[in-house]
Amino acid sequence: MPTYKKEYPTLVEDILTDCDIYSADGHKFHADRALWDTGADTTIISSRIVKELNLQPYKAGGISGIGGATGSNVYLVHVLTPTGVTAVAMIAYVGSDNGEASPYNHGLALATSDANGGNTCQWKTSQSSAGHTTQNNSSFTSESGLQYNDATHNSDTYPAFKAAIANNGTAVPTGCSAWSLASAYQWSKMGNAAGGLSTLKTNAGMQSSMYWSSSEYSTYSAWDFGSSFYSENKTYNDRVRSCLAF
Repeated sequence: MPTYKKEYPTLVEDILTDCDIYSADGHKFHADRALWDTGADTTIISSRIVKELNLQPYKAGGISGIGGATGSNVYLVHVLTPTGVTAVAMIAYVGSDNGEASPYNHGLALATSDANGGNTCQWKTSQSSAGHTTQNNSSFTSESGLQYNDATHNSDTYPAFKAAIANNGTAVPTGCSAWSLASAYQWSKMGNAAGGLSTLKTNAGMQSSMYWSSSEYSTYSAWDFGSSFYSENKTYNDRVRSCLAF
């Protein structure tokens, strides 16, 4: 649990700090004055932030206080406080059609750095079937990346999967799934939300190189992507960026 500390020279009635608020597509709003309510279990943002970040609600909610209860939309954002706490993931897609089952069917987030220590690796060490439902064209059908977080894929036989699951030992944020290698369907969702795969990669600080997905194209190849999707020899070396669902 992170510890937040701000010191004041005198007694104060309010705890005020600045903070950065990020949308799912990586746009930032800097708030000079954020009021901390130590007894609250939700965060309230202004309509100005919603408008400037072009936020879309992902569900309806409510707010209760001393003045009563009222309905409100719920938005998914990153809130970064000036405490030295490092973000480990960037929200890349918000929607229930993220390829995963409840309770992790609200969206997808990407790790902030490449897995496998930033080194490339093979999808599989041999050109043989992984037993996946093959995706034979880029009109990808819904496919979970988390389904491959099993003993078979988390092994030296599947270097890209093993690297994605480990994600350099980075702890998973509370309320999120384990790290996994996103499917081509999930990468397409994140790319479309960002306005294209190239924009997504820029927002997430990814390299211009090719990255693996967890989707199998055929016995010999799997789907990877740069600015668009390609089928690649499974023993080729690509980069890996871990994904989690929430």
